[in-house]
Formats: sequence, C-alpha cells, structure tokens
Amino acid sequence: MISSEDSLRVEQIPQESEGGATPTSSLQFNKKEFRVNQIPYQEVLPWFLKKHYAKRVPSINFCFGLYWHSILSGVCSFGMPPNYQEMKVWEPFEILELNRLVVNDNCPKNSASFFISKSIKLLPQPRVLISYSDFRNKKRSTILCKLS
Repeated sequence: MISSEDSLRVEQIPQESEGGATPTSSLQFNKKEFRVNQIPYQEVLPWFLKKHYAKRVPSINFCFGLYWHSILSGVCSFGMPPNYQEMKVWEPFEILELNRLVVNDNCPKNSASFFISKSIKLLPQPRVLISYSDFRNKKRSTILCKLS
C-alpha cells in the first residue's frame, strides 16, 4: 500500500555530465497540469524581490503567472527595454523585453519554456520581443539560450 507521503516524494537521479553528477527530477512535464494567466503587478513583486537573483523590480508592462495544480509556481514580466536606442531601431513596432522569469525549482523540466511560450501568446500583437541573459550564471541562462 502506498501512503500519501510516498506519492509526494521526489527522487533525485544522478546523471553524468561535464561537471559530474547532476540531479534531475523524476517528475514528468504534463502541460495539462499547468495554466498561464495574466496577473496583477502586486503578485510578482515578492517573487522578484525575494526569489530573483537581481532582487529588484524592472519596468513592467505585462505580468504572467504559471500555475501548477492551481498553485502559483512561477512569474514572468515583460516591459520596456532599458536601452532607448533599441526602441528606435524597431520603430514603428512596439518593443518589449522579457525582463524577469522566476520558476520554482520543484517544477518539472520544460516548465519554464512552456511558461514563456504561453505568456508570449497572451501578449498583444504585433510586437518585437527581446531578452537578455546573464551568462555569468549558466543555470539561469540556459532557458533563454535554448529559446533563442
């Protein structure tokens, strides 16, 4: 008989990689377990100030939440890029930057890319989207590199 504690346990399976064993979640991504909604600005603030490595809030025009089993498990925002020259290059199109992305570590693999994709589809069209990645932190840069 399996107890409720057993069903909630997440096993870490070591995998060989360049840097040695890398733990991966045994959770499988199932898009039916997720939904993405536009959320109020106030809901992203604690995520950006406490969970995001920059610990600051950027310019925000649109905010989205990733819900996994009806629990807010990630947030992202799109806003005006900090470089005015970048905006001039793309006129007459409106330009937005994906400027923050935070997803809980316990979410299954591919949750973040699913989240970004669904968020982009909820943005008004047409738009030019840009995103920058901090390559000094490889873990946080991987998702944006794969989406490029």
